[in-house]
Amino acid sequence: MSIIKSLSCQSIIGLCTATTRRTPSRSISPFFVLREHPKWPTAIGSSTPVILNSIDDQETATMNDISNIYYGRLPEDSPYVKPFRFYYTQNGKEKSWDLLKVHDSVSVVIFNTTRQKLVLVKQFRPAVYHGLVSEEAGADGRSIDMKKYPPSLAVTLELCAGIVDKPIPLAEIAREEVLEECGYDVPVERLEQIISYRSGVGTSGALQVMFYVEVTDQDKVEAAGGGVGDEIIEVVELSLAEASKLMEKGSVLTSPPAFLFGVLWFLTNRAPKA
Repeated sequence: MSIIKSLSCQSIIGLCTATTRRTPSRSISPFFVLREHPKWPTAIGSSTPVILNSIDDQETATMNDISNIYYGRLPEDSPYVKPFRFYYTQNGKEKSWDLLKVHDSVSVVIFNTTRQKLVLVKQFRPAVYHGLVSEEAGADGRSIDMKKYPPSLAVTLELCAGIVDKPIPLAEIAREEVLEECGYDVPVERLEQIISYRSGVGTSGALQVMFYVEVTDQDKVEAAGGGVGDEIIEVVELSLAEASKLMEKGSVLTSPPAFLFGVLWFLTNRAPKA
């Protein structure tokens, strides 16, 4: 309990176990908190600005080792984002809307039945960081005060997910993401498609399909997880109580809506009842 007492000046929303697949020999902090930051929005009904982050900064040292930030023009051959203008006539009036063509995606709610915990991921998101610093970053982004805005502010807690970038069944793409990001090797038959919806309805309208899968410790592949290529992803486990705590009124998170929806869906439909 000494570590909790030492954080009495912070708003603790819950504790969750974190494991880093890329650096298994490093000491891992088993806690997450909502950490104070002067530039973060104040939680509803609270005077304390908060943000979800790791207590042990050494744990995310690799993820937060970010420098030389600047903005540039989007290349026309970007394989991920293609901006364009959509023209149409509505009720006799000509209109237009600026849109982005992006990949559809899959996400996966993962529950480890051996330890009775949700399996999630965290990673640095440039878009979230830009949202925090855009007013002070300047036209080219080179004037960002990284002491005032440390990269850890943009580390998000999310569902395992990935883009649809190959012509194979969506369940197979979801299975690959579970292995690559979280390190669990499960047959595609265990993945259950639960819902599909449109994300970014103001800019892209891309399709996201959400799956659910239950895993066990026996499904874990020690050499897998943490992302592929130059991805830096950390795996996080939440107990049912910790997940419920994140959903409480007044929480201020960097997580995307799909994460919130997925956790709420699980707690409502699949979480073991006490």
